This record gives sequence, structure tokens and C-alpha cells, in this order.
Amino acid sequence: VLASFGRGFFVLDDYSPLRKLKNVSKKNFDLLPIKDALLYIQRNRGGYGSGHTRKIDKNRPFGAIFTYYNEKVPQTLRQERRKKEKELFKKSEKIPIPTLEKLREEKEEIAPYLIFTIKDDQGNIVRRLSSSPKKGINRMNWDLRYSSVTPIDLKKFKPTKKDGNGRLVLPGKYFVDVDEYVRGEIKPLIKNQAFKVKFLNNSTLPNEDLKVLNQFLAEVSGTYKKAESMKRDLNTMLKEIYSMKYAIINSPAVNLSLIKDLEKIEKQLKEVKWQFEGQTPPASQEERIPQPVPLNDRLYYLAFAHYDSTAPITQMERDALKIIQKKLPNMERELENARLQLQKIKKLLNEKDVRWTPGRSNK
Repeated sequence: VLASFGRGFFVLDDYSPLRKLKNVSKKNFDLLPIKDALLYIQRNRGGYGSGHTRKIDKNRPFGAIFTYYNEKVPQTLRQERRKKEKELFKKSEKIPIPTLEKLREEKEEIAPYLIFTIKDDQGNIVRRLSSSPKKGINRMNWDLRYSSVTPIDLKKFKPTKKDGNGRLVLPGKYFVDVDEYVRGEIKPLIKNQAFKVKFLNNSTLPNEDLKVLNQFLAEVSGTYKKAESMKRDLNTMLKEIYSMKYAIINSPAVNLSLIKDLEKIEKQLKEVKWQFEGQTPPASQEERIPQPVPLNDRLYYLAFAHYDSTAPITQMERDALKIIQKKLPNMERELENARLQLQKIKKLLNEKDVRWTPGRSNK
């Protein structure tokens, strides 16, 4: 804690990096020693009823904190051009007008970024994190979680976009690599810097075997990822069918009987969709008509039951996973069968030169 003469107080959670500055200042990039990371379940402190009299500051970032020193930050093509133009301006020399190709290259360039790769003691990659490089002393924080298993659907590529996260890792020894991306080239900066993750033993429901929990959650994550990809494929095929049915109605060259064929596939897909979603309640879940538990419900509670808990696995969780794993293969076969039938219809529509619809090539 530092106090200034201006009535200010500065609180640092860790000032040890300041001791290392003499050593790192001679390097272009250096990752400072990493403190042990405490693994626990976070809880937000509320201030309800306190009005404006209560002040709550943020804690030290949760997880492993990577403090690094960056002496030289790579510039983008536009930054390099602007720097040269400023130098020419100071010398009162002619500044060339950039070509259209040059401006386009600048616009489409992906700005340089850093990639932090975390590995376990077996060398398995646990997580990758990206950030924009900045000069001086900076920090990157890892929340001690695996990568997310949810589908990715981006309209624009942004490498430093914050991603979701998965289950918590186990205590143990970990390593981090740092690489730098610049115009398609990935340059290694730091390799295998070690640090430890330690469990904070203050659990309400202690778990004597965290490895069993981790293995179970890994299986849950794999099942969840598979189910989510199936649902995305299912919805994509349904959208394709809707567009093709409309195209057939408005295309004189195609027999209207194809609509009937598409509706059979649509019915097949909606049956799979029903197994995932079940009925939509009018207002709340309690108003549902009695039915088998939808797979989405089982998946949701399995995926998030241990998101903020390290308690032992219950028998109900094990049973739910078995039910899902038993049903998914049959549903997957139904989707594959529908996909093959749609390919035949798409080929026929292409032969008849029917207007483009999603999922069809122009061949």
C-alpha cells in the first residue's frame, strides 16, 4: 500500500514484477515469474441496502496472472506508412499517394497479436488466449478454465475477441508459451514457463477425488459439444428446406412433387428437434404437459451443474449422461439420412437451373 501527499492511496496486489525490471528491460519481450494461482469458486459480494455509502473495489483478478514486459510492439502497415509520411513532412519532402492496392492491403490486414498457450504437465494444450500487444509492463489473466465447447459462428474474424470458457482445471503444474502473430507469421517469444495451480481447501462439500470429477466433466463436455453441433446442423438443414420449397413454388421448370419430398425430410428433422427441445411452455416450465425430459434440459443441467462447484458427482448426473449418450447416435443417423436425401434434391435443382438457395453450390 502506497500513500501519496495528495491524499491518495495506491494498492498493489503484487509488486514483485517491479524488482525484475532491471533484468527484463534489456530484452524485447520477457514473461516475469508467475505466482501460484489459487483455485476456488468465486462469489460476488453484494451491497444491497447500503445505498451510496458502501464502496466495494475489485479483487485481484482470479486465476493465473501473466505479467510480461514488451519493449517493441510490431506496427501495422498503416502505422508504418503514417510514420514514413510524418518523417517526410518534417523534411518538407513530397509525400507519395498510396495506391489502391496498398490501401486495400492495409484495410484487410489483421493487426499483430500475442497468443498465450497454457499446457498441463503432460504437454496437453488446455487453453489459448489472445491479446493485442502493448509496450511496457502488461498483464494477461487466465481464469483456470478449459476452452469453451459451444459452437462458433462469426461474421468477422477478430483474434482478440473474448471467448467463452469451460470447466475448471485440476490443481497441478502448468506451463505457458507466448507467441507473436505478425502478418501471417507466428514467432515464438517464450517457451514452457512453469507455474502452479493450487486448490483453496474451503469447500462446503469436499471432493476426495477431483480426477474422477474432471474425467466425468470431460465426457460431459464432449457430449455437449457433439449435441450442440447436431442442433446447429439440424437448424441449418431446416432453413435450407424452407428456401428450397419457396424456390420450387416459384420455378416453372421444377415438378411440384418435390415439395412433398422435402416435407418428408422436414418432418424427420422436426422429430429430432422435438427430442432436443420438447414442447414450448406458454409462460413457465411448470405449465408443460407431462412429457419425457427433453435432451436440452438434461444437457443444460449436466453442463452447468459443476460450472461453479467441485462437489462429488451424483448418481442422477451419471444416469442423465447415459440417457443422452444412448439417444444421440440414433438422432445422428437420422440427421445423416436427411442430409443425404437433401443432397439428391439439391443436385436435381441445380440440373433444372433453379435459383440459388442456401447450402447449394452453382455446379
